[in-house]
Amino acid sequence: MPWHLRWFVLLILFRPVLDNLYFLKNISPLLSPLYWVGILTPLLSIWAYLKERNITKTVVDKRMTYWFVLIVASAMMIVFYDPLNLLSVEFFLKLTMPVYLWWIVRRIIRSKKDLKGIVVTYLYSTVPIAIILLYEVLINPISVQESRGFERIQGSFGDVVSYSIYLSFAFLSATYLFFINKKRFTFRRRLRLVVVVGAFCLVALFHIHHVASYVVFTAVLGMFLMYNFRTNIASSMVILMIIVSSVAFLGQDFISERFSKLVEKDVEVYQGKADTKYMLHGRVGRWQMMLEDFFNQNPVAVLFGYPYSFNYAYHMVGVGPHNDFLRILFFTGIIGLLLYLSILNLIYRRVASLNTYQKYLGSTLLLITVLYSISVVPTYYPNYLYFMLSVFAFFALPKNKQIEGEFE
Repeated sequence: MPWHLRWFVLLILFRPVLDNLYFLKNISPLLSPLYWVGILTPLLSIWAYLKERNITKTVVDKRMTYWFVLIVASAMMIVFYDPLNLLSVEFFLKLTMPVYLWWIVRRIIRSKKDLKGIVVTYLYSTVPIAIILLYEVLINPISVQESRGFERIQGSFGDVVSYSIYLSFAFLSATYLFFINKKRFTFRRRLRLVVVVGAFCLVALFHIHHVASYVVFTAVLGMFLMYNFRTNIASSMVILMIIVSSVAFLGQDFISERFSKLVEKDVEVYQGKADTKYMLHGRVGRWQMMLEDFFNQNPVAVLFGYPYSFNYAYHMVGVGPHNDFLRILFFTGIIGLLLYLSILNLIYRRVASLNTYQKYLGSTLLLITVLYSISVVPTYYPNYLYFMLSVFAFFALPKNKQIEGEFE
C-alpha cells in the first residue's frame, strides 16, 4: 500500500501496545503516544482523503454523511461551550472519530482481499494482549479493580472494556478466517487457530469478570456454530464436543458460581427484592436520571444533541451513559440516533443479501455491536471503530465488488 494508506494498517497492528501506555498521560501529555495518535490520525486521514478523492460512493456513504454532519456540528458546540479548555479539543477529536476514520477505511477496503488483510492484521495485533494476559494470570496482575465481589485484571488499559474488545474481535477474526481459508488450509489447522484463540478468550473472561464480555463471546460462539452447521455438520460436531469437554473440565459449579455473582442484583430486581434502578449494576437508575435531564432541555438540544443546550456536556457524550444508544442520543439528538439506527439497518440489509461468509462476519459484528451497546459505549473506543468501520466499509462497496475476486 502507499504510505497515505499504510499508516492505518500499522496503527491497527500496534494499537494494543499504545493502549497499554495509557497512564503515561499522568506524567505528561507529551509522553503519551495516545495523544499523538489522537492528533495525527485525523490529519493523516485528511491526507488519504486528498490523495484519493475518487471512490465509488453508495447509499451507505450518503447515509453516513448525514450522520457525520450532525456529529461535527454537535462536537463544535462542545468546543464553543468551553473554547479555552484543552479537554474540549480532546473531546472534539474523539467524538468525530467515525468521520475521519470512515475516510481512510473507504480508501483501504476495495475488495475481499483488503477486508481479509484488515482482519488478519487485527488478529496479529492481539498477540501482545495474549502475552500480557499470560503474565497477569501466571505471574502478577498489572492492575486490579474490584467489581461485583470479584477482582478483575485490566492490564495497563484505561479500563477493562479495551481488554474485552480485543478479545471479542480476536475470536471473531479467528472464526471468520476458519471459514474463508477452507480451500487453503486443512480443517485441523483452521480449527487449531479457533481453539487457541478461544482458549485465551476463556482465560481472560474468567479474570476480567465482565458480563458484556461473557454475553458477546457466547454470541460469537453461537453464530460460529450456526454457520458451520449449515456447511459442515461433521466439523461442527467436533467443535461442539470440544466445547462440551471444556465446560465439563471447568465444572458447572465453577461457571455458575461466577456468573451468578455477576447477575445477583439483576436477579433480585427480577424477584422484586430490589428497585429497578439497580439493574445492570445500577445503570438503569443512571439512564433514568440522564434521560430526564436530556428531555428537559430546549427542543433544538433534544433534536440535535445535548451540546446545543450550552450546558456542561462531557458526562453525557463520553463513557458516562454506559449505553451507546443513549450516548448517541445525547450527543446527536433524536435525529442523530435515528440516522445511526438507519445505518445499522442499511448495513444489515446489505449483509443479508449475501450468501457468503462475509454474511457471517457482518451479521455477527452487528450482533456484537448491539449487545455491547446495551451496557458500554463501543463506538467511543478507537480499537472498536477500527474493526467495525472497516467491515462496514466492505458492505458499503457496490454489490459486484463484494462478490468478485479471491481472498488470496
